[in-house]
Amino acid sequence: MPFWCDRQVFLGDTDSAGVIYFAHLLRLCHEVYELSLASAGINLQDFFCSPHQAIPITHAEIAFLQPIYPGDKLTIRLSGQKLTADTFQLQYAIFKGAEQLASCAHTKHTCICPRTRHKIPLPDPINRWLLTVLPLDDPC
Repeated sequence: MPFWCDRQVFLGDTDSAGVIYFAHLLRLCHEVYELSLASAGINLQDFFCSPHQAIPITHAEIAFLQPIYPGDKLTIRLSGQKLTADTFQLQYAIFKGAEQLASCAHTKHTCICPRTRHKIPLPDPINRWLLTVLPLDDPC
């Protein structure tokens, strides 16, 4: 089941044109990722500071379907899927209000050993977490 989170857009999230800046929307998506991990019982400090594995984003993309302005209330839906033993992808559907699709984002994450920078299998807690955020239907 996908993970849902609500967030209001603030003036500081926007660019000089008065719409959300692309990097800030990706930051909001990453915040939803962190909240989803925490809701699954994963200790974020242990996860992000582990000497045994790191799971950096190796690819990110975002598409804007309509402008997002300060004051807009967003609902961000995260879903994910395992791609290989060491890689997973997350999809973010960003809605204005509850039903108006405004943007889509995708991030690809690869598990590595921080010391050698070589790929290693995803840890069991992440494999279990991925089962909780499997997509039902992807509007993006």
